[in-house]
Amino acid sequence: MKKIAALIIAFVLKRGESMKKLRTLVLVIVCMLNMASCVQDETTADKSDVIQFNDKVFSKSDLSQETIEWLENYNKLSKAEQLSMNSIPADLYNLYNFNVGEEPATDSNDTIWMNGITFTDLEPGAEIKKPDKINITNETNKFTYSINFSRTGLILEVGLVTTDGTEYVEEVVGGAGNGYFENLPLGEYYLIARNSGDYSNDANYKNDSVYYKATGVLNYKIE
Repeated sequence: MKKIAALIIAFVLKRGESMKKLRTLVLVIVCMLNMASCVQDETTADKSDVIQFNDKVFSKSDLSQETIEWLENYNKLSKAEQLSMNSIPADLYNLYNFNVGEEPATDSNDTIWMNGITFTDLEPGAEIKKPDKINITNETNKFTYSINFSRTGLILEVGLVTTDGTEYVEEVVGGAGNGYFENLPLGEYYLIARNSGDYSNDANYKNDSVYYKATGVLNYKIE
């Protein structure tokens, strides 16, 4: 911008324009430079107040200095290196909403979410089952689930399994998901989460250089 202003002034002087016109031109250029500087400063300030973790952006004021430094280092890593991380700071974990089931976008009623399953280091091929049975007592019951987990590159199956082993599950990718099952047979079920992804063709999985264990929470409600 400053170089352009200098060129304009030089061009005007070369043409022999009056000093009055020159002063007016200089004043306009100064105003333009000040406006551009203000916009740049504001944009820089806005960016410096936030920091990103995977698909979400957080205000630095909500995080500890240690967590901010952790995130700065994390964001410099390659995708494979990020997947190999096996823990995240506690304040970031809470803000990322791993501990609370998210309300599905299509749901607007006041039904209460029930505590489901909290899992840590769920290995590929392994599953976790809520020990308490869930009763489906009405054919019109709608079973809705909400899950958040890390790492976001993992593939999980979530849902219900009957006492005789019949499964009603859905696949979830990307670190979060909501879904529901309707018209389930009446009876007793177990809530399950399974790290079901097939990572066997991934070189990082073969040499054990990337972390493929899942950590998160699965909540549910019955309507």
